Amino acid sequence: MLYCIMQKLLVQACCGPCACAPMPINDYCTMFFYNGDNMDTRNEYDARFYTLQTVADTKGIGIVADYYTGPKEFDTCQDCIRYRLRKCAEAVKRNDFDCFTTTLTVSPHKDTVMVNRIGREVAVEYGIPFLEFDLKKNNGFQASVQKSKELGLYRQKYCGCAKSVRQ
Repeated sequence: MLYCIMQKLLVQACCGPCACAPMPINDYCTMFFYNGDNMDTRNEYDARFYTLQTVADTKGIGIVADYYTGPKEFDTCQDCIRYRLRKCAEAVKRNDFDCFTTTLTVSPHKDTVMVNRIGREVAVEYGIPFLEFDLKKNNGFQASVQKSKELGLYRQKYCGCAKSVRQ
């Protein structure tokens, strides 16, 4: 784990509030925002990107981002998570990063074991180390909520996809 932290780490993040999770962010880290095809509206995409930009600016780190292309539905949350982590792994290779991780494990609505399992599978598939976290530990979710409130960030009430809006 320390090897990746000292190397160039790409952190997949869906929004600023999740990026507020306490994790080892340093000068070697960059946020990866790939939500262009799973956000139900352009306004939701823009709001989430703006919050992530705010957090990145606060932490003094950069963002690698996609562009909004319109909604795409996945059969399951696992399919969506796998797709996002694959896109992150592709960005690792394209942009010369050494390893990747995700902030998805901070959400009480996401299964940490499942997210990390998918991360490990994608790591094997792409031959890139995946840094596993359980960001809910040690009140990580509550800390992210508090930090996002301090920064005045928009906090969404759903994951972002059209299916989650209907649910």
